[in-house]
Amino acid sequence: MELDGTPSLPLPLTPYYTGLDAADIAVLRALNPTANAADNFFSLFNTLKVSFCRASIEVLVRISTIDILAEQVEHLVFGTETLDQYLPYIKKSDADGGERENRQRNVYIEAAREDMNRAAEMVDELKEAVFAFVNLKTVTVEDRPAIATNEVGWRESLGYEKVRNKMGIDMRWNGPYLDPRDEGPGTSIPRGSKMFVYASVFTMVRDLDTVQRRVALNLSIAGYQVALRQDEGEEQGVQVKRYFALPFDPCKALPRYVFKRNVKKIEIRDVDTDVQIKKMSDLVEFLRRLEFHSVSFVHCALHFGYLDNAFAPFNCLDVRNCENVTGLGDMLYQHRYSLRYVSIVDVSMQLDDPATNENHWAVFFKALCEPSAFQKLKMKDLRTGVEEGEEDVGEQLRSVTWEGNSGIQVGALRLLKTVEGMSALEQGLPAVLNLMEGQAAYEARSAGC
Repeated sequence: MELDGTPSLPLPLTPYYTGLDAADIAVLRALNPTANAADNFFSLFNTLKVSFCRASIEVLVRISTIDILAEQVEHLVFGTETLDQYLPYIKKSDADGGERENRQRNVYIEAAREDMNRAAEMVDELKEAVFAFVNLKTVTVEDRPAIATNEVGWRESLGYEKVRNKMGIDMRWNGPYLDPRDEGPGTSIPRGSKMFVYASVFTMVRDLDTVQRRVALNLSIAGYQVALRQDEGEEQGVQVKRYFALPFDPCKALPRYVFKRNVKKIEIRDVDTDVQIKKMSDLVEFLRRLEFHSVSFVHCALHFGYLDNAFAPFNCLDVRNCENVTGLGDMLYQHRYSLRYVSIVDVSMQLDDPATNENHWAVFFKALCEPSAFQKLKMKDLRTGVEEGEEDVGEQLRSVTWEGNSGIQVGALRLLKTVEGMSALEQGLPAVLNLMEGQAAYEARSAGC
């Protein structure tokens, strides 16, 4: 037997392929990149990902009924995709639909209706399947990115190809939805179905906990794309923003239970915080009410000034892969007695902001020079801007870790002098500079002057 280039397997293993097509095997390979199916077929089942739709759940249920496969499952990922979220996507494709597209649309409508009518039944099936995974260690809820073409950090679910082939849906799609100020059915944002997924997963995790099978819970909460109509007097067209949708109420009993006993990591990704404060109210209130100690921001346009006092509950902050960050130094100064651990990786801030005439890196390092409760600071790939077509040099970038308040102050003071000196130079600096790679060059140049 041969599937997608996989050599024939020993006869005793072939029954375990029942119900798993080549696409599902490919998904398992992607989810378990270190697994070697040729040597150990069962290692492909260490990590599984499922979406809340019938086609995906059916595959998971089949795996759970085969004891030797169910015993391999240690990590389970839930995508927040539900079929009803793709109604705007289907409507956008109506105009030029041919016979095949019309057939796919009809299949989609029927499947989406069935999923909505049988939502409670699907959750019961999922719960029963999850209880069969006796070696389960972690559960992750993983939103898809706000931008459909961005595959970074997103993984296909079991049953993904079946949904795409039968219904013509790309399950990466997450907007742009129409401006919520518009009227009409096409403007709906999938808040309800997203909250349903989180509530269902929280219930499963709690139920496992009640039978002495506690698992770690990780949350990756992403924004969604909204197409905003330009105001009068502006250029025609739309402006696309990434908004945050409240996934659950942190004050409710169920979320508080799992945060107290199960949650190990929470990250906010693909959200623009440079929009009006009223648009940030959901995110600000969400962060304020979380009874948790740590938060990560990934692939966000971070303007900390719009987030007000949202960081008061946290003592750990992680910022990764964020561009054109502003207000980070002011926020660190404001919360210097509550934050303990800070990680800043792959972040760009301007030396001289033409809008405010402010050196954001200087403000950042000044905040670190102040007496504080900071105990550990990790930094890697700090840049003064973003350059189109910039290549990722990966491990070549210098990484530093400062520990202890005095160690952080000494290191920050040295880099503060560097960025202030860079800002004072009238010429000779490139538009985009990696601070930590350029520090030695700047100091050498200064010594030669």
